Amino acid sequence: MASFASLAKHPDRLASKSKLPPRIFLPLSKLESCSVCNKTGRETQLRWCQYCAEVVYCSAQCQQQDWKQHKSQYCGKDKTDRVDIESFWPFLAVLAAQFREDTNFDSHPALTHLIANSPNPYNEYHPILNPSGSMPLSPISPSSSSSLSPNPLSGTLPFTFPNGIRAKPVVLGAKLTELVQPETWWPSAVSEAVRYKLQRRIANEGLLLPVYLAICLALVSAMYTTTAIPDWEDEDETLQATGRRRVRLTCGSSPISDFGLVLGSVFVPDKDRLAYWYSSDAGPGPGPGTSGETGEQYRMGQDPEDHYRIYIQTLSGNEWYIDFGMYAFNNCILVDAAPYCSSGIPHHEAVPGIFYGREHEREGAIEALNFKLRKRFSILRNKRVHEIAQWNDQNTDIVNIFVLMNEITGRECTRWDRETMLDFLPDAVQLIHTNVVNREYLKFPKKPRIAPDMDPDEKSMMEYTGEEKERILKRINKWSRRFKKGKNPRNRREQQFRGAFE
Repeated sequence: MASFASLAKHPDRLASKSKLPPRIFLPLSKLESCSVCNKTGRETQLRWCQYCAEVVYCSAQCQQQDWKQHKSQYCGKDKTDRVDIESFWPFLAVLAAQFREDTNFDSHPALTHLIANSPNPYNEYHPILNPSGSMPLSPISPSSSSSLSPNPLSGTLPFTFPNGIRAKPVVLGAKLTELVQPETWWPSAVSEAVRYKLQRRIANEGLLLPVYLAICLALVSAMYTTTAIPDWEDEDETLQATGRRRVRLTCGSSPISDFGLVLGSVFVPDKDRLAYWYSSDAGPGPGPGTSGETGEQYRMGQDPEDHYRIYIQTLSGNEWYIDFGMYAFNNCILVDAAPYCSSGIPHHEAVPGIFYGREHEREGAIEALNFKLRKRFSILRNKRVHEIAQWNDQNTDIVNIFVLMNEITGRECTRWDRETMLDFLPDAVQLIHTNVVNREYLKFPKKPRIAPDMDPDEKSMMEYTGEEKERILKRINKWSRRFKKGKNPRNRREQQFRGAFE
């Protein structure tokens, strides 16, 4: 694999003809002192230049005094492209979905084996998901796990796996030898929508560290090796791929001062966590991406205790987070992907992604409250990243990437993580560089379109018609009669469901 910066400069892939190692141009990390009179923030209010965000002034007088020289060298409307992360992050979400789906469809055991049980979404009050109206089966204890059958592992309740972790079981049947229709892959799904959603959850499972790290490294390479070229400097072969422009991330009106990865844990109900059980028809397991030994009878899905997000810090002191990993946990927020599929990216209608800031924490948003941060790791301001970006030596760069991964996780990364990292990185570099060079970000919507992808038991009555609607109404009337006789205890879950249909 070519180092990620040199790959981005390859003449067969991009327009750049640079032959010299790129420099790293870091943005301001904080407002320290005026660039003209050296007054500090303790003495006066400081502001950054609204065009380039590379210098700081204490007053209009200092800015005017510096403007003639500053403009000729570094500034002006045509010298800096400020890319708002709020309009840009859906493009990164498309890349993340594409990387994971390409990998998981080829290697994830639940997508390369038939599904032998019925891990349908479940609501005991839902007339479609529970047409009999019966109560679900009791949980299975680990001691009985050696003689599992399709009926106990119906998927209606979490199952306690031999390692003590409870999750929704997906039983894997015979290995697929060729592409099959979705209804053949999972024949017991209650609907096509339910089948497609489970497939998407599995296809977007795991691989968070290599996906996020590849994206962050590519952002450093694409944007923070660019600078404003002074008007008086002659163009030559060292001119950067973006011409005379610098490209910088912003968040609204504030420049971004740092970005990187945070490691922590998310709260996930047992019923929303997936794990996979190999039936006798499945053959040896587990497959790639697991720390278990080959031949074990089960494999855990994405681990909520080992969860990553991208953090964004702004010069104004705010912090934002990007998370492409919650869909696997049935926290299914989708962003419209159509405006971001260009430059060879296959068409996607919608992809998983969450973008939120500290104000969402104050408002009590679930995506903010359910994450417990343990560790923060800067990518933009990391010296090892800068060494990789300067592509001094390919072999050294690869070693540095692996060391970087171990430093982030605090442990030795698996071979699977390293292999997928080397797979994702060249594509991330190429696609993000192409976007930056061609200024495709200028065409992105300022506000992305976001919507939840709901389970059938979350749909409103307005979405059902005809005979299906009549069956639901009959079921609701039956609940009402049973409740009046004291047979159905009214609880919060029932109230929520009934309220959605009234």
